[in-house]
Amino acid sequence: MNQKIHLQPMDIMLLHEYYKGFAMDADIFMDMSNFQEYTYAPERVDAYYDRLQSQKDRVDFLIMKDEKPIGEIALKHIDETARQCELSIHLQNDSVKNKGYGTQAERLILEYAFQTLGMTTVIADSVLKNKRSQHTLEKVGFKETSRDETFVYYRISQSDWLKLINMFDCAGFIKAVLKQNRTEIRSYFADDAVINWHCTNERFTVDEYIIANCEYPGKWDGEIETVHQADDLFVVVTKVYPKDRTASFHCVSLIRCRNGKIASLDEYWADDGEPPKWRREMKIGKPISEERL
Repeated sequence: MNQKIHLQPMDIMLLHEYYKGFAMDADIFMDMSNFQEYTYAPERVDAYYDRLQSQKDRVDFLIMKDEKPIGEIALKHIDETARQCELSIHLQNDSVKNKGYGTQAERLILEYAFQTLGMTTVIADSVLKNKRSQHTLEKVGFKETSRDETFVYYRISQSDWLKLINMFDCAGFIKAVLKQNRTEIRSYFADDAVINWHCTNERFTVDEYIIANCEYPGKWDGEIETVHQADDLFVVVTKVYPKDRTASFHCVSLIRCRNGKIASLDEYWADDGEPPKWRREMKIGKPISEERL
């Protein structure tokens, strides 16, 4: 388990190397009449690679150990509106199974899903008899949601994942702030925490911050767009808007934790809107997201 792996964006040459040593896993077949041994065929690998590249709602990686491909892992059915995707993983053959490589790879792809892609939910499934796959999914934090005669279905939320990796629930904290729930907000802070709103040059105690937040007029909602962690510092970008969607804002929160509680919170707020007229007239740049047009 101490031999680390990394993920490599899909590459045609490495994919051929991977499939030269690939063996079909009988555990992914409930009906063994559908099972057949795998035989490497270059033209099939080329066609498979082309098919992957043509699907715009997925991202594919090779699992690398000692610069050699030992598996493939993907996020597929990426829905940017629902912010949900599905995890898929295969290891090359029995020689690389039961060594923790799948666990490491799944942890890395979940980090990519939640931090880079901004997903809020990742789902997965496992053939009912594939106990190894189920154990790995549960080990990295997936929870069973249902099962049928063929599959066990799993789900992990961004909030649950954040609790697992850092023992601080960024998503829960942001949700409490948006709900303006005094009791929940207080539970996230150390008693001596300091809160700074830099854009308006204001510093608050925890009590003052709760007053400023909970007595702010209106009803609010929002969604976390990305979370990044460096040791005890969490950088959270949240899109915030009133319930009637008449406006929107972005908040960058720098959350520094101590023993699972917020020790300091530095926030930077900005209104969403069009570029200034002088820059529009220059006709430079392009929208980050079409949804905000």
